[in-house]
Amino acid sequence: MEDIYLTKEEIEELERISKNYHGCNGECFKYEDGVVKIFYDGLASYLKCKIDEDIKRSSNIILWPKKRVFKVNRKTKYVIGYFMDKAPNVSLLDLKNKIISGKMDLAFDDLLRIYYDRFLKELQKEKVYMFDIKLAHVFIDDNFYFIDTDGYFDKDLYYVNTSEDKDEVKPYDYNLKEINKALALFMDCIICPGLKIYTDDDLNKESFLFDCISNIRSLTNNRVDTFMKLSNYKSR
Repeated sequence: MEDIYLTKEEIEELERISKNYHGCNGECFKYEDGVVKIFYDGLASYLKCKIDEDIKRSSNIILWPKKRVFKVNRKTKYVIGYFMDKAPNVSLLDLKNKIISGKMDLAFDDLLRIYYDRFLKELQKEKVYMFDIKLAHVFIDDNFYFIDTDGYFDKDLYYVNTSEDKDEVKPYDYNLKEINKALALFMDCIICPGLKIYTDDDLNKESFLFDCISNIRSLTNNRVDTFMKLSNYKSR
């Protein structure tokens, strides 16, 4: 796919994806039918190489870069970011806020269906280690989708980033725990503080989400079957 070339003036006219939050190293803008991520202080050499490698990757759940974005002027051009597809539907961060404000809901059964019938099958195919999984970077639609892939690494860089020199941790096992952490945070933001539905050891398990939902149903005497109802249960 052809690279994207933008002048300073064109960059300044781009519309931000969100006015409420942005990353530490860069910011995302609407561009045609997708999104461009532009880094604030240019790109280090390793990130340029990483974008080149990531463009070659494919996934049904990870929104990898598809094109390089160059800043151009009369004399020079240099890479400042990348283009990716727009994530579908809503991020877990926005979903959490909409649930709490009563603007959107999610049924437990729908979340369980996505997680177990679709998502875990796709996660097993991934060979990279997914670092820095934030609520703002996880989108939910017919599946889970992940953006901001700058912190996703192959095996060798995984060990560099974790200083791990013990038994090898498989990508699926590592990613499962990191994603479960994000889902745990999502539920922690909604659930009544007095309801304890998991332990840290549970984060390693495929049954994590099912067990959490089962515990919520039990602790609320089966009166709660959606996250909006769970949010409202706080006042009881």
